[in-house]
Amino acid sequence: MRKLIALAGLTLILPLATQAKTLEDILVEKGIVTRNELALAKEDTAEEPVKIYWNEGSRVEFPDDGFTARVYTKFRTRYEFIDNPKGVENEDNFENTDLTLGIDGTALYNEFYYKFEADFERDGDDLVKSAYVQWQPCDNMYARLGQWRTEISRQYNTGTSQRQFLDHSVASKIIEKGYLAGFGAGGDVLDGKVKFGASVRNGTSDFEGSNRPGVDNDVAGYAYARVDVLGEMNPFEEGDLANTDDLAINVGSAYGYSDMNSLDKTYANQSVSADANLKWKGFSLAGEYFFDRLDPEGEGENADFNGMYVQAGYFVLPQQLELASRFSYADCDDGKVLGQCAGNDNIKQASVVANYYFWGQHLKAQVGYDIVREKDYETRDNENTNKWMVGISTWW
Repeated sequence: MRKLIALAGLTLILPLATQAKTLEDILVEKGIVTRNELALAKEDTAEEPVKIYWNEGSRVEFPDDGFTARVYTKFRTRYEFIDNPKGVENEDNFENTDLTLGIDGTALYNEFYYKFEADFERDGDDLVKSAYVQWQPCDNMYARLGQWRTEISRQYNTGTSQRQFLDHSVASKIIEKGYLAGFGAGGDVLDGKVKFGASVRNGTSDFEGSNRPGVDNDVAGYAYARVDVLGEMNPFEEGDLANTDDLAINVGSAYGYSDMNSLDKTYANQSVSADANLKWKGFSLAGEYFFDRLDPEGEGENADFNGMYVQAGYFVLPQQLELASRFSYADCDDGKVLGQCAGNDNIKQASVVANYYFWGQHLKAQVGYDIVREKDYETRDNENTNKWMVGISTWW
């Protein structure tokens, strides 16, 4: 019966076939059949050999079984010298960061996608980062179950090897929500120009978080939307390594809400991020705004965080040598915001970096300088921390 339906659908859409898309692609896009059903419907097909090759990792394909796998690693190794505020001993050290081992691939002829990532810089419960299975009934829809990055902050959701700087901005660090388990769904329309999705996760109460189950009935909800306003770009690769010929502009936004229990109190937490990105002929410009409110139930004041960053880069040697600078600002609401903000009126950060790309994002050298100024809320004194960094970033 399903084959008859597929044949009927084929007859209806035959006039639409073009050289750009095969009839099989159109059948899948229309939802008439899945890729797995299409493969199983083929008869008298000769066996195809297993394929092993490299493409952003070591890949293995089993064409007859509709299964693929990729193994990849990402890590950074660097030296840094930290000139701490007066009265605090300076530091210098060599370190390896973001020691990621990843495995991903597809099953049932791309109907399912899976991903597993572990960061060996972390210990115990924090070792596993992403671990999920994704159902893709058609090319522009997905449903996901497992654990992955929360949607707040474009910069946080950009992989470490695709960032322009050796560290992400101080504002992004303060608002990021980490990896949480849950269920999500989303897709795209208008030939991929508009992307959207939402997820429901374990909450953020005490003893919840990455690789931990929920401890109460409170959950966290997130939603995002992203639009290619002009041209096409991958906003999750910072800088214009591709040397984009035509001006490309992309904007996005995300919202998160959760009720959480902490220190025997209940809080409502709302988070917002909004970003804009531009790329053109080796020049890149990106900015993002953050808002986070922690609202205690009953007595107590809100803690409202406002933050932002703006960064720009240019390839003085196309696809080889890039220079970039960034400014980030965090308003800590009279010291009430937690984390690095605690006790501070505000935090300012200025950064510069030079990147040399030996092999695209797969192997690049970075030399950077950071100055972070923290203004104490009570004394109004400023404390400056200077950091010099030299590093190698890899992805293979």
